[in-house]
Amino acid sequence: MFSFLRAATLAALTLAAFGLLTRWALTAAWIAFFLYYGTIHSAWRPPVGDALGLRTNPVIFILWILSVSPGIGYFGLDRWSRGRVEGQPGVVPAWPTLAVKLMLGLIYFGAGYCKLTHAQGWADGHALQGFLLGKAMQADAGLGFWLAHHRWLCAALSGACVILESSFFLVVLFPRLAWIYVIGGLTMHAMIWVTMRMNYFMFFGYAYWVFLRWPWAPRGAGSTPPQQRSRSAAAFIIGLASINLFCTLAHFSAWPFSPWNFYCQPTTYAQVKVARLQGILGHREKRWLTEPELQGQAVDVSNKFTEALSIRDYRWIQDSMRALVADLPKDEPRELKAISLVERTVRRSPDGTFQFVDTPILKIPIPDRPLDK
Repeated sequence: MFSFLRAATLAALTLAAFGLLTRWALTAAWIAFFLYYGTIHSAWRPPVGDALGLRTNPVIFILWILSVSPGIGYFGLDRWSRGRVEGQPGVVPAWPTLAVKLMLGLIYFGAGYCKLTHAQGWADGHALQGFLLGKAMQADAGLGFWLAHHRWLCAALSGACVILESSFFLVVLFPRLAWIYVIGGLTMHAMIWVTMRMNYFMFFGYAYWVFLRWPWAPRGAGSTPPQQRSRSAAAFIIGLASINLFCTLAHFSAWPFSPWNFYCQPTTYAQVKVARLQGILGHREKRWLTEPELQGQAVDVSNKFTEALSIRDYRWIQDSMRALVADLPKDEPRELKAISLVERTVRRSPDGTFQFVDTPILKIPIPDRPLDK
């Protein structure tokens, strides 16, 4: 089922990218994307974690907006295959672009609103410090570990982040501010990727294309004449904004609506706990499991085990570790003797530096397998 939905999403997005059967392709894409990630969020136990929801939830709304946008096939192969353009030539309404910008601004506003009203520690840098240390324990993020030792810098960056997120919606009201927020937003995501190894560009960063003025756009595109403005378009924008704003103010946390409680978790360094998988090579030789051994999902795997450990779901932990042992690459059957789940915490030494404390939780032996001949 997962493979089918993944293939369907990729095929639909490919058709939409070339502008072939554009509207149908976009409709199929958002439905398949919703079913794929909705199934992941509802079926995985323990929950896959709010971080994944933060990265993927804008996609469903953008695809939905594009699928109902007039003139969506203007620049694609549909124009040449049908010999005509949907709607009037040269008229591409502005409201879909406005809706995407507004949706992006409201998503940022939700994150900033939660940090200001529900989370503690963002004003003085303690919360960002805790996030940085947590990701450093997960992904060996050296720059993030260094940054966590400078709380004044964490306070300045977290303050700038809250201001940027809380006011990003102003790009809709004041278009001339767009480039300030675009540069600020992309810089923020780049720093998150460098310091925390969290890649928001995969699903989130592409929304920034909406701020570009394409050189081949027809004259008049994106500036709907007064006679072309419709009440249905206004109702669509107002409805979309109202739903997202309500979910933000009500602190509603169900995908695809952003899980704002992600920012309300305790994040001071003394409260941060991370679970990570370690490979046992010999009596004292150990190493962290690599990305290939975890199918390129090291951070997501760590998030799931961290969540399971926090709710003491040891049966799920044991079953999942056994499944990982069965899925380990067969080309090095005798390198690892066992895998161990380690809980990592942080303590501060008298000289002010942070140190990680590793506590083994569970070890699963790896049975010997004959070497390939």
